Amino acid sequence: MAVPYTFADTTLSGLNLNLAHLDADFAYFSGNPQINSLGVGKPADGTTGDIVASGSISDSVGTLHPIVVMPSALTTGLTEVVFSGISSWATRIIVNFYGLNVSGSANILIQFGDSSGFITNGYASTASDGTVFSSPSNGYAATVSAGLLGNNKGSITFNLCRTFPDSTTASTWTQNGILTNSDATNKLTISAGSAYFPNKVTQVKILNSTGTDTFTGVVGLTYE
Repeated sequence: MAVPYTFADTTLSGLNLNLAHLDADFAYFSGNPQINSLGVGKPADGTTGDIVASGSISDSVGTLHPIVVMPSALTTGLTEVVFSGISSWATRIIVNFYGLNVSGSANILIQFGDSSGFITNGYASTASDGTVFSSPSNGYAATVSAGLLGNNKGSITFNLCRTFPDSTTASTWTQNGILTNSDATNKLTISAGSAYFPNKVTQVKILNSTGTDTFTGVVGLTYE
C-alpha cells in the first residue's frame, strides 16, 4: 500500500532508508541495509499523491523485523499472566496496562525468561508513587501497593542495553515506565531498573508479590 506525501523538491539525493511501510505492519531495519537500486516516481511539484518506489535491499546486510503486537490478556481471577514466543531478535519490549489491579495490597512485578523458565533473582529495579518505594530483587518493580491505589494504566518499556562479546546469548535490559493510578487521586507510579539475563529473552511474566492475590484488568505486550 502506497503512503501519500506532499513535497516540493524535484530531487532525491543521499536517501537514508531506515523505515519501511508494509500493508499489515510497520517494520524497521536492523543492521545497516544496503540499497542496491532504488527507483522513485512522484507526483508533480505542489501536488499531493503517492510515492511509488522499486528496488532491492541486500538480505546479507540488513534484516527486516516487524513490530509485533501480541494478543492482550483479560486477567480477571488470574495470579499471573505469561506472554511467550517472543522472538530472540527483540531489542525492545513494552508491557501495557489497562486498568490492571490486584485483589489485595500486593505489588505488581514483571519477570523475564527464556526457554528454560523465568529469572527470579538479580533484578535491580525500583517503583515509587513519590511516597512509597518498592525495590524487589525477584522481578522488575511495576507498582507500589497496587491493590490500594488501583486502576493502573500506562506502559513500561524494556530496552536491550548491552550484549557481551564472549556470549551470543547474554544481555542486560533496562526498564522505564509511568503508570497512572486513577482510583487514587490520580497518582503516578514511576519505575526504572535493569537486569542481566544469561540467555535470549523469549517470554515475559506479569505477577504480584504475594503470588496469591488475583488480577483484574487487561495486560498487553508489544515487541520489536
